[in-house]
Amino acid sequence: MTTLARGQIEFVRYQAAVVNPRAMGLDPAQISDPAAVHCGPFVAASTLGYFLFPPFEAEVVHTSESEFRVTTDDPLRERLWSEVARELHGSATPWWCSKIRGVFQIDTGFLISTAPGTKVLVLNPLNRANDLFHTQAGLVETDVFRVPFTINLQLKQGECSFLLRKTEPIAQIIPIDETALQREGPTISDIRSHPELRAEWICYRDFAFDMHREAGRETRRTRSAYQKWIRARRK
Repeated sequence: MTTLARGQIEFVRYQAAVVNPRAMGLDPAQISDPAAVHCGPFVAASTLGYFLFPPFEAEVVHTSESEFRVTTDDPLRERLWSEVARELHGSATPWWCSKIRGVFQIDTGFLISTAPGTKVLVLNPLNRANDLFHTQAGLVETDVFRVPFTINLQLKQGECSFLLRKTEPIAQIIPIDETALQREGPTISDIRSHPELRAEWICYRDFAFDMHREAGRETRRTRSAYQKWIRARRK
């Protein structure tokens, strides 16, 4: 088995021709307000970790009887999928199923392995809206639970249909160190006991206003002030 560093992820493929997980930039067409691509925290969250994709292009129909009908772009490979599964673990499991009413489960075609102490947080792709379904969140102990990695799509409507595209992510996964999961209570304090934080707040306000005045745009909007402030503080 590969020796992994803390925080590192290994994707172990067990089906052919699946879409490899990867890091992704943010496409303005995928968000409700394209101007948000200029917001540092928004972009950082939206591109964090890795993205998982469906293994097939498919049309999924959810009927009034709460059943799923699925048509893929490659019926032959869909049949081969089950045969490969039979060869690997003795059961001809398909690439999708529905174990819970209104939930469409997708097998990504990968196992995920992480170093001891590193888990994987599964999320709906952050800041990417979808009117028909969302990805159920979960914290998976991939340092000890290394089985086919599946994604659950929870429908927002009853009878509906939607398309799965191999270019459109269905989940965002982020490695999490177990030390970040310790449930110690937060420290709560009052701003009056932190004059240095209040001074920093005022300093940032002046920094942002001055930046926009110099650009000829005296405005309270701080579209790029955040990024410049962070870079300056880290020097």
